[in-house]
Amino acid sequence: MSLIRLGVALMKSVNVIRLQIARNVKAKKSKTSKYYDKNPKAAEKRRKWQRKENKKKSKRKYRAFLVKKNRDAGTYGNGDNKDYDHGERRFMSAKRNRSKK
Repeated sequence: MSLIRLGVALMKSVNVIRLQIARNVKAKKSKTSKYYDKNPKAAEKRRKWQRKENKKKSKRKYRAFLVKKNRDAGTYGNGDNKDYDHGERRFMSAKRNRSKK
């Protein structure tokens, strides 16, 4: 085996091990999540507000737009964890898109 092939094989095995370790690590809760765990009244108040907000016509129209973009791209329901970002006008990971400020 050449040194290049040996290096590539070694890198692949390192990546596999890294992924296996990442799967076994439990995600930490955010500050917000911890707060609402400790304050059930505040959590219910927030959920009530969210229910009201999500019923608005503008929000429903916006969600329909995002679903249509996903369907047009052929990625709706395929589990690729991609969202359409209307600001950058492209698909990106849901995590990155939803954490943007």
